[in-house]
Amino acid sequence: MTARQWVVIGTSAYVDTSVACGPYGSAEEALNVSAELDAKGWVSELCMLYAVGEIVPVGGEEPGPDAVTLHIPGALAALLYRSDRLAGAGGRAFRAAPVIGWGSRGGYSVAVSASPDVHQDLVEAARWALDDEGGGSVAARRAFAKYRNRVRGVA
Repeated sequence: MTARQWVVIGTSAYVDTSVACGPYGSAEEALNVSAELDAKGWVSELCMLYAVGEIVPVGGEEPGPDAVTLHIPGALAALLYRSDRLAGAGGRAFRAAPVIGWGSRGGYSVAVSASPDVHQDLVEAARWALDDEGGGSVAARRAFAKYRNRVRGVA
C-alpha cells in the first residue's frame, strides 16, 4: 500500500471554475494550501486522494448487490459540492465517495458506488444544481452530459 496523499479542491464564487491542487504528502501541507485558497476568496475542501484499486466503502455502508461505480467529472462534482440539493441516499453516496486524481493538469473525478436508482437521483440533483448556477459553465454542462450518459448506460 502506498503512502496516503491529499488533494485540495477549490471553487470560486467569482470565476465559474474549480481547481484541484496537489497531490500533497501530508494533510498538514494540504491544509496550508486550503487556507491560502480560502484567504483568496475560494471555497476549498480537503479530500483524500485514492488510487482506483484502493476504493472501499466509507462509513460502514456496503453498496447493494446492484451497485455500480460511476465517475462524476470534477466540473460537475464542484457544482454538487456547493449544492444544497443533495439529500438521502444520493447525498450520502456522493459525500462518502473518494476523489480520484488523474492527469498532470489537476483533473479529478468522484467515484460514486451506488445503485442505478441512486445515480439517477444524482443526475436530477445535478440538473437542479446546473439550473441554480444559471446553466453552469460549458465544462459543467459537458460533464453533466457525460455523467448522464454513463447513468443511462447502466439503467
